Amino acid sequence: METENFRISSNSIEHLSTDILKLYYESAQKRMGDYHKQANDTTDRAYKLITVYIGILTLLCGYLYVNWAITPSIMAIFALAIGIALATAFILVIILPRLYVPLGRSPKELQPEVYAQYFAQSTDLPDEKRLKLILKDELEMLQGCIDVQERKNKNRTFLFTLSLLSALCGIIASAWIMLI
Repeated sequence: METENFRISSNSIEHLSTDILKLYYESAQKRMGDYHKQANDTTDRAYKLITVYIGILTLLCGYLYVNWAITPSIMAIFALAIGIALATAFILVIILPRLYVPLGRSPKELQPEVYAQYFAQSTDLPDEKRLKLILKDELEMLQGCIDVQERKNKNRTFLFTLSLLSALCGIIASAWIMLI
């Protein structure tokens, strides 16, 4: 479900209570927290996997350096090393410093001065309506952040899958070389 241009209409704001808007905001924050947890879990798994990959790659390279000769068994080991090297490269992209959408916003991003100026011009707005307008803006901003984090997580999960497929392709290529 694409929510690229999520907006809450003024009409909806009139009919939703502040408590309901707060409930929506809390729910959206939970979703954002889940996406952050997923991103951290992916990074943790990537660190574990790269440890295994580098250990195997080091052993394979060491064996190839010592026993290099153009034979089917050496070529099979070489194919396996290539698959593991590609898998390692994909995992490195996941591990390297990544951009993420932080939970919450800084006071500067909340723009209290902008709201203060607007509310100073609209002196007839009750506090309840002011809070609703701020919650509306925050919900719209939070939905945008959720969408961005979701795309980042999907991309990182795809890279993780490519890493595993690369290792598997190296194993299959190695077995195929040995069988021919």
